[in-house]
Amino acid sequence: MLRISFKSRIIWSYILLVIIPFVFVAILLDKKLEELALGDIKTSLVKQTYLIANQVKPEDLAVNSRVRLDQLAKDVSAKIKSRVTFIDKSGVVLADSEKSAVEVPAMENHADRPEVRTAFSGGAGQDIRYSRTLKIDMLYIAIPIGPEQEPVGVIRLALPLEQVQKILGTT
Repeated sequence: MLRISFKSRIIWSYILLVIIPFVFVAILLDKKLEELALGDIKTSLVKQTYLIANQVKPEDLAVNSRVRLDQLAKDVSAKIKSRVTFIDKSGVVLADSEKSAVEVPAMENHADRPEVRTAFSGGAGQDIRYSRTLKIDMLYIAIPIGPEQEPVGVIRLALPLEQVQKILGTT
């Protein structure tokens, strides 16, 4: 039978007393850094959304401007690598960078989406959830188009969560 000396037990006890708190602190720091990085990504998406919204006039949300909105959504999406969706005040999708103009009318109403409801209240809405359209988890950011007191529509950006996780280095 192997006997461990008293000196070895003391040394291993001190090593464990030092290593365990370091592991605990490392895990806490990792989580905090991940939260901060996700906050930075959200802030960046909100800024991008406002920049795009500045290119859209409230009258562009009329039915006869869908071709322009569709082209704008696809052009911007290709540049910023995010899904872009334009939604009118009743929740109807007018244009989406991931869907063709023929597919857009079949998309479900977005009025009940948490980020869209917040945007219609005049703020910047955000949510993380599963996209039934694309079949993946997404980070959504939405802001109102038009006056904050009475928006005429919403622009929404969406980033696949796996892309966010790659940015954060968690996959």
